[in-house]
Amino acid sequence: MATTVPNRRITVCRYPHAVPGFGPLACLQAVTLVAEGYTNAVVGLPARRVIGRKDAAIVPLRIEASGSPDTKKGNVMNLRQTMLLTAAAAALSAAFAVPAFAQGTASETQRDINQQQRIENGLKGGQLTTGEAAKLEKGEARINRMQAHAEADGKLSAQEKAKIQQAQNKESAKIDQAKHNGIVGNPNSASSQRMQADVQRNVNQEKRIEQGVKSGELTKREVGSLEKGQAHVDAAEAHVGKDGHVSAKEQARVQARENHQSKRIFKEKHNAKVAG
Repeated sequence: MATTVPNRRITVCRYPHAVPGFGPLACLQAVTLVAEGYTNAVVGLPARRVIGRKDAAIVPLRIEASGSPDTKKGNVMNLRQTMLLTAAAAALSAAFAVPAFAQGTASETQRDINQQQRIENGLKGGQLTTGEAAKLEKGEARINRMQAHAEADGKLSAQEKAKIQQAQNKESAKIDQAKHNGIVGNPNSASSQRMQADVQRNVNQEKRIEQGVKSGELTKREVGSLEKGQAHVDAAEAHVGKDGHVSAKEQARVQARENHQSKRIFKEKHNAKVAG
């Protein structure tokens, strides 16, 4: 008896969960065939290649198995088959791996997201006034400028990373202090509502940058440039809200900056540059 799984051409993204019907390894089917008793499994796995901006892998996976199912599963896999399947698994694991530089940059951006979300939650819960949120956004702008400067050369040294983390820790303490100083804001006021909308936009923009880092769509230099843009947005929010009030006209100016930044994020994520 011979069972042949024909050539299968699939596109898989960096993360296994993005591949419908596949687990952590696309060669899972080959392992299953052997485990079910089909002997002489052969897996053909050409080298991966990067496709455009998606940083995806095209994996033509060819599996052939001959023999018949054996009720004594696991006894039919010889050493040669084991080595072959292990090599295929290792190659596919490499295709899914996230570079260390991406993990580092993503962690800094994730911290930005967390800080902005805490400010947003403070506004919504009445723990922060518009003026307090504006002051905190000034601190966020400073951190974003630090990130932009550190990543301008496409690198992020351990020393630069430590300085950024120190600044983030200080800002985190300021957020906590402002939220628990006994001063109560009115989350339903027009000013607070406008500031809430702007801060939520910050969260969304930073999430888009983080996703671009993890997918490989953004290089470190591109992230630095975008964080510089985020610094401009944060600074604008700090400026319009420093007197504790944000008018509709002032919010419109901030939104113009946000829209410009949104277009830049999209452009950088869809150009021809790939993180590597």
